[in-house]
Parts: sequence; structure tokens; C-alpha cells
Amino acid sequence: FFCPSGGVRRQRLGSMARRLRTVAFSEDEREATLRIVRALMVTDSQTESASETEEEDESEEEAEEPSREQDSEDELIPGAHALMLPPADHSGIESTMQNIFSLVHSGIDSFTSSYASSALGNEGVISQLKRRKFLVSEQVEESFRTCPRDVFVPDSQKAVSYDMSPLRLTEYEFNISAPDVYANALEVLEFKEGDRFLDIGSGCGQLTAMGAVLCGKTGSALGIDLSEKTVSFARSNVEKLKVESPRFVEKACDVEFMIANVFLLDVESLPSKDNDGRFDKIHCGASCPPSRLNALVALLRPGGSLVTPCGKVMLLTKKHMNGSTTQKNVAAVIYGPLIVPSDLEVIMHMYRLSIGKASRLEGHKTMIEADLNGMVSVEKVRDLFMSHEGSDFTFVVEENGMEYKIPAHKAVLSSRSGHFRALFNSNMKDCVCASTTPPEEYSRADLIECLRYMYTETANVNVENCVQLLRLSKFYDVSSGIFRLCEEVLYSSLDTSNAASILHLSNWYSCENLKNCTTQFILDNLDEVRRSEDWGHLDRDVVEDVLIEASKRNNMIIHLINSFGQSA
Repeated sequence: FFCPSGGVRRQRLGSMARRLRTVAFSEDEREATLRIVRALMVTDSQTESASETEEEDESEEEAEEPSREQDSEDELIPGAHALMLPPADHSGIESTMQNIFSLVHSGIDSFTSSYASSALGNEGVISQLKRRKFLVSEQVEESFRTCPRDVFVPDSQKAVSYDMSPLRLTEYEFNISAPDVYANALEVLEFKEGDRFLDIGSGCGQLTAMGAVLCGKTGSALGIDLSEKTVSFARSNVEKLKVESPRFVEKACDVEFMIANVFLLDVESLPSKDNDGRFDKIHCGASCPPSRLNALVALLRPGGSLVTPCGKVMLLTKKHMNGSTTQKNVAAVIYGPLIVPSDLEVIMHMYRLSIGKASRLEGHKTMIEADLNGMVSVEKVRDLFMSHEGSDFTFVVEENGMEYKIPAHKAVLSSRSGHFRALFNSNMKDCVCASTTPPEEYSRADLIECLRYMYTETANVNVENCVQLLRLSKFYDVSSGIFRLCEEVLYSSLDTSNAASILHLSNWYSCENLKNCTTQFILDNLDEVRRSEDWGHLDRDVVEDVLIEASKRNNMIIHLINSFGQSA
């Protein structure tokens, strides 16, 4: 093959073809290699013939015959003309044979994928990955078996689903990585049951789905991408997988996809059973600049792992329990760049997240069980609402010339109201009283809703009665849970015309959460709020609180700029 004489080259190639029949390959491998050898012989014959034509000026008819012969052979082996190797090694035919055998073992499919590898199917891909040592663990092998590649490619490209090479999805403008790249990434991440997995640049969704299998039913898997079209494609692929692969439904955790840039991701708002804003395993499908690598590492929990292209290598980063990290190059790769936002975009994103947290109203927390402290079951107390059973206390309300008596129970009132707890435990004569009359400003309906909350932890709160309920709850010193219900109603009605009055109410009734959220709203809409009638009636100390919060915002921006510059 590397000899200067074409005749000797052909003779040795013929000898190689005969010897191949004694090598312990499978029939398919032996046949594929023989066809390559024959193509090399034909190509060599063409080269020699062309040389003779140039030197001896032979007839056109004699020169055309080898060309036609090569064309017929090239039809058998696409791209056979590209297999000629440069004369860099003159160690003889044994070296050449070894090169050919190595091609067979390391992926002869790269030359014959158009007619061979797709025919192997998913099991054939798994077999090749195992033979080439890309698949090692049974868990990763199972993820490949559970999430076959053909589910994640468009119908127009099903014929090449199982090629062992990257697959370009022109319609969606991204590549599906080669199976060996996926296998290598999943192996080095070392998933375990219950992991929280983030797939950056999730594309078709196959790797995200395989990660979901490796995380198990108790884990979580999130894929993010920049394109709405790509995310929709991934979601539809996973839905299709659920139908076609019962094994996936049985083994995998829930898979979610969202449109996001990882550097502008509000991870704390993502759904999770134990969401601390970080992940156990992270895969990145695009090359991350070294200057932004720390931002990805910050998303890792202690003990977590990140695998991402960085430069021309696939980099594995492990975060240890003490927060330190170690890195290892696991493969040489070439990836497209990760889309990185500008420094200003990142700073403004961090600023908006901080403001958003300050503007987020805390949800209602159930407190009845803690208040009762095991004295009686919650279900029993709920059944006692408005019931005469065991009643030892009565609220007497006069309304529209009528007297109404509402039954109650001292044990419940003392556990849920600071006012009645102090009354019943005092040494005053009122401690043994069996009834009380609320202040006239509160209606029977207001009292019933206040009692409903004490007994059931729920109340019918609306815009019309929430202010009165705030006042009555403060009068009876009811646990702060009812304040949360009233805050939610007031905050949902917040606009530029009533923001000043709601700020006044929240300050008066010590609804700090509502006050903070309303202040942020006013700062975001200050010009309009200042033109409202209620703004001029705000107490001086409340206006000063708004100005102090505005100053905090300015300081926050300065701090973010400084801290971002130091981290960069």
C-alpha cells in the first residue's frame, strides 16, 4: 500500500484481502473491511493509470476504463476515495492491516453509516458503545435502552437516527450530539437516585430524558433552551416517549423544559421538593467561556458534578462538601459557544430578582395545629364551629334591632386568640364570664368570619370585608395567619390609585410583608402614585420609609456592579 510501485501495492492489498478471511471478525465486519480494501485497490489502480497516461500519452479509451471501474466500486462504499492515507509510515503491509483493523473496531460505521449503522437500531448502538468502552455502567446503558434516539429526531430523519455521528437538525438549528458523547457525559456525572438534574441546552430532550431515568422517581430533571420552538419539540418528544416506552414511565422522574438562559435563570422559583436553587448534576451542551464557568459551578450543590465543554475539552468539575472544587479533562471535543448575556444584562437580572423577592408576598401558613398543641384534634375543632355542642361561651351581637347569639368554646378561643387567653387566665372577675359583646363597629358577618378562621384556619375574605377583618383580628389578637389572608386580598387589588391607602393600612396594622411589597410597587410606579389623592395624606414617617427603600435600591445596584466585577 505504501510501496512506490503500484503493482506491488496491488499485490499486497490482494494478499491482505486473502488474509482477512482468517481473521476472527464477524461476517459483517469482515465484509465491510474487504470492501474497503477492494476500494483501495481500485483507487490505486486509477492513480497508476492516470500516471501512465501523463507519461506515455495513451489513448482516451484506455484512460476511461479505470475511472468507470472506480465509479462502480464507490457506489458500494460511499466516500471510498477519501480513504487514501498520506505516506507517513513505511513499516509495511502489517502496519497497514493494523490500521484497517483499528478502523473496524473504533467505528467502521463512520465510513459506512449511510447504509449500516441505522440498520443496527438502538441495541446496535448500545453494543458498539459498550465495545468501545463508552458505556460502562448498567445504569447508563439502561438509560440508552429506555430513551432510544429515534424518538427524539424528526420523522424526515428517522432513517439516520442511529448513526454514530452528530445529527444536524436544520429545521431547529441545532445538533444532536453523537451517542458516544452522551454516554461519556452521563458516565462521568455518576448519577444516583434522587438527584436534581439540570440540562443546559437541552435541544431535542434525549439527554434530559436519560438523566431523568438516572435520577429515578424521587429525583427531578429540568432542560432549558433559548428557543421556544426547540423547547416545544423536546416536550413533544418526551410525551411521545411516555407512550412508546413504558419502561420510561416506570423508572424516570418528571421531566420539565423551559425557555431560559442559564445565566438569567431564577432557580429559586423552580418547582422542587427541596429547592435550594442548586442541582446535584449539571450537563451543558455548549462551550462555556472560562470567565463564566464559576457561574455554572455556583449552581451545584456540595457533592455535585458539572460536565461542560470549555475550550476544546470536555471538563468535569466536582464540588466537594466543603465547597472546594476539582476539575478533570475527560475528552477532547469541539462544541458551539454557549450564548452568554452581557455584563449589564446579568447585573440587571440580579437586580430584578432581588426586587422581585422583596415584592413577593409570603403565603399563608397553617398555625392551628401548633396553637391547639395537641389538646384536641384539628378535625374536632372544625366540627365545633358555630356548634352548641360543648359550648361554654357566647358572643352576643345586636344588629338592626335584633340580638344574635353565636356559640363558642373557651378552650378554642384561648388557644387561638391572645385577647381571650389573657382574659380567661386572669384573676379578674371577667375570667369566669360566659359571654361578651363585640364593639358595635364590627358586624355579625365580620365576627363569624373571624371565628371561622379561629376554628377552621379559613375565612371568606374579600375586598369589602378585609379591612374590617384586619381590625377585628387585631382587636382580638388572633394569630397572624388571618392577616396573611387579608394581605393577599389587598395585594391582589393593588394599583396606582389605591397604593398609598394600602401602604397606610399595612403600616397601621403592622402588616410588614404587605408594606414591603406595596413599597416596591410604589417605587416601580412612583410618578403615577404621587398623582393619586391618597399620596398627600400619607404620614411623614411612611413617606420617609419609601425614600429609605429607594436609597437601598441604589445601594443594591452599586453592590451588584462591584461584586460582579470582582467575580468576573
